[in-house]
Amino acid sequence: MITRIVQLTHISVKEVYNSLGPILQSRLGEMRPYEPTNTLIISDYGSNIERIMKILRQLDVPGFEEQMEVIRVRNTKASDLAKLIDQLLIKVKIKIRGTPLLQGSRDSPLLAAPQGSGNEASSLVITDEHTNSLVIVGNTQGIDKIRKLVAKLDVKIRPEDAGGVMFTTSDLEMPKKLPPH
Repeated sequence: MITRIVQLTHISVKEVYNSLGPILQSRLGEMRPYEPTNTLIISDYGSNIERIMKILRQLDVPGFEEQMEVIRVRNTKASDLAKLIDQLLIKVKIKIRGTPLLQGSRDSPLLAAPQGSGNEASSLVITDEHTNSLVIVGNTQGIDKIRKLVAKLDVKIRPEDAGGVMFTTSDLEMPKKLPPH
């Protein structure tokens, strides 16, 4: 029996412990998360610790750290843009090696890449009406995906390209009184 202390850098020790703890622990081994330092303390046979380390090396990779970014929307309403982004991207459960982590809902859409694409993009888009901004919470790939979409969609439209009915100022002038017949 040996004890190994493993500090995780890209994933939450709590998530690992809650999701994989029962799978990774042997009958005689023990695993404990230490959240203040994002550290996993494992006591087990050496062969089982090596198996756990192989799994952790595959999971603890860059790209899944949660970040937040605020994107100012300049040419449209942020709420309209958020709805359009929600319609454009596929909503799926994010899975890492078969373990579901998050799922989108109608009020807070989770935007993600199709499964099986390696490091998957995930983000949550929230609108701030006061500043007409999108608040994006997600991993690097998810935020990059949303930022690129906003850059393509938040463009100034020329009035003649907007469609609908256009009036000129001369059309809006009040008619002068007609002389009597």
